[in-house]
Amino acid sequence: MKAFRAATIGLLLGLAAGSASAQGVHLRSGLPLWNNDHGADETYPKHFFEDDGFGCSSNLNFGDYRATRPDGEPDDFWRISNYGVFHCALILRQTSDREYLAEARFEYMWVIPLGEVTRDGERRELLAFQIGIAGGSEYLLLSRPKDSLQGPFELLEPTCPRGAQFREASLDVWQTAYCVVETQGALKRIAFAAARRPIAGTLEWVGDEASAPTPPAD
Repeated sequence: MKAFRAATIGLLLGLAAGSASAQGVHLRSGLPLWNNDHGADETYPKHFFEDDGFGCSSNLNFGDYRATRPDGEPDDFWRISNYGVFHCALILRQTSDREYLAEARFEYMWVIPLGEVTRDGERRELLAFQIGIAGGSEYLLLSRPKDSLQGPFELLEPTCPRGAQFREASLDVWQTAYCVVETQGALKRIAFAAARRPIAGTLEWVGDEASAPTPPAD
């Protein structure tokens, strides 16, 4: 599949240029499962170097997406932006109103291909969004038609497998609850199992960024 490179190229001739899960079960790891010591070459965006430029290539389209859930909950809007050309990462922002995406809290994100499945006679690619890094990572599981950079995506509904650690606590009316994922293999197994169940929602590209985001601070 040809990677998407819009707005990421630095020309050698002169230009040297919170996430709320739609899934019922939150998947988290204390350390990012894909990191410099294990699997970084599988993540997107990826560095590329050519005769006339360099930068970061992505396996999905940048821009604004609408997340819709079949339970009738209000739609959310997601903005997926490129971080830069020297360090490859995506920037994810989420709000309930597209107008305010530019000011929304952001997380760093990477996309990991997990494999392929056939769903309703269609060949689909399974993906994980690895979101966050400083305090560990959260994982969203998705599928999309094979070779489609902008989807539409299906948001998969994972379950916490038997034997995995499920952590939960409450404080007043607020609750913490998540499933601890300890290995890449465990996340892949969860994703393939989720691909056989009813989906949690859809993620549809609605266009380029409607307003320029404020660049994140390093």
